[in-house]
Amino acid sequence: MTPTRRAFWSLYILSVLALGFGRTAEKVVKDSGGLLSRYGPLLGAIVIAVGVVGYLSSRPIGRAWVWKGVFVLTIVGVAGLLALEAVLLRLHAPTARIHAMTLAAAMLLAAAIPALHRDAFRSPATWRPSPPTVGLSKEG
Repeated sequence: MTPTRRAFWSLYILSVLALGFGRTAEKVVKDSGGLLSRYGPLLGAIVIAVGVVGYLSSRPIGRAWVWKGVFVLTIVGVAGLLALEAVLLRLHAPTARIHAMTLAAAMLLAAAIPALHRDAFRSPATWRPSPPTVGLSKEG
């Protein structure tokens, strides 16, 4: 992987985690929403960051079916955010901040889709079980 690509993904992971943490902190400080509403952004950011790290390291993290599900949920999330933005545009009432947050979240999630797809669907060698090493020690 080129240094430029590694730098891009490193900044991406930091951005996702920072925004997830920031949104969670804002919700906790304002004491708004329920448990999932408060901690969901941070949990989602961590899941996306772990998926991208798995893609970058070409190592299995968990099970492939989990990442296939995360991939599908990410696509559904982006579609949902874009649908929400379409509704918000029709209302003409929300502030520019709401539009910016919705579009930024959609773009940030959309950037993870290719990495999650490659990790879950296009890297079968990563998900193959490693051969057993029982009895192959050099001792004895």
